[in-house]
Amino acid sequence: KKGAMFGLDARIALAIFGALSVISGAALYSAIQTSKVEMYRQYFVEVGKASEQYYLDTGQELTEFAKGAVESSQLVNNRLNLSNWNGPYIAYDDYLSTYLSKFFTSSITKQIHSSVTTEMGLLLASTWAANSSAQVCVTNDADCSEYIILHVGDSSTRAEAAPKVRSVYEMMDKLIDNSDGALAGKIRLLDYGSDNIYICYQTRVRKSTYV
Repeated sequence: KKGAMFGLDARIALAIFGALSVISGAALYSAIQTSKVEMYRQYFVEVGKASEQYYLDTGQELTEFAKGAVESSQLVNNRLNLSNWNGPYIAYDDYLSTYLSKFFTSSITKQIHSSVTTEMGLLLASTWAANSSAQVCVTNDADCSEYIILHVGDSSTRAEAAPKVRSVYEMMDKLIDNSDGALAGKIRLLDYGSDNIYICYQTRVRKSTYV
């Protein structure tokens, strides 16, 4: 009987230890996910602060080079040769060639994928009606915010990188906006197709002046 009881006690103990290991593993996974979200959130916040500091130093906003599109690379390179430019305003790895010279990459974005760029845009501050096209602001409309945007800049790697970008969005939407979806909240998603995804983080109010 003592032997049988010992065997039973051992099985109970093993079951308890097994359950605890599962719980501990789940808690560890949750903690890792939370730390990742905070890392990306802090990155968005810092880019937003950099944009404000650029404005304070130069007296002008980052250039809106197309409707709703802002030249984020002016934070890391004095592209306009402004005498009172005091950057780089944010840590970066590179600003890219040709059209993508208007954006930059960083060590943070490269943790998602090497081709993810930091872009900026002026998009509607209110809840979006859809997210399959850019929700750009009407010129001088008050319903407009500056957004920090992560996107796969290299079209040749989008199919590979887009699922990773989407995964980061879903993780952030859950922990920052309580999974309120792509159209509202602080963190949003522009979805142009399975391999063309933009994470959009809303920062400060800023009107579009592009005509």
